[in-house]
Amino acid sequence: MNCEKIKELILTDFSDNRLDEKVKKQVNAHLSSCAGCREFAQSVNKIAIDPLKRAEQENPPDYLWYRIKERIGGEKPQPALSGVLQNLQVFFHPKPAFALASIAVVVIIASVLFRPYLRGKEINLYLNEQMDFVSSLGQNGSSEINFGTSIEEFLL
Repeated sequence: MNCEKIKELILTDFSDNRLDEKVKKQVNAHLSSCAGCREFAQSVNKIAIDPLKRAEQENPPDYLWYRIKERIGGEKPQPALSGVLQNLQVFFHPKPAFALASIAVVVIIASVLFRPYLRGKEINLYLNEQMDFVSSLGQNGSSEINFGTSIEEFLL
């Protein structure tokens, strides 16, 4: 085995004493021949393993174990869509800056999309006003429209 593989095993299963005998002998053989890996194993023991061995064992209260067991036993598998819903939570509880930016984007898109429709309404309103004006000019009982001045009569 190479040094990288040995170091990986030292950090995981070797330190936990979870290796089978064959692999454990290979690691010990490598450690006896490689000073770098031996120093690495000693530093891991000094920094990570020894403080845990010297730590005082605490017995938690019974209610704490009961709560842990209840939580573990009470967990139900989450449906597949729950992850998607959690990702969409940003839209349901947005931050103020995000909400303001979203509203601005919606207003801009709406104004671009509905502009031709609103412009058509304005033109129709203008034409209806003009038709009402022209029709009101002829409502004085005569079929002839009187514009009041000779220039208007000539042009119109």
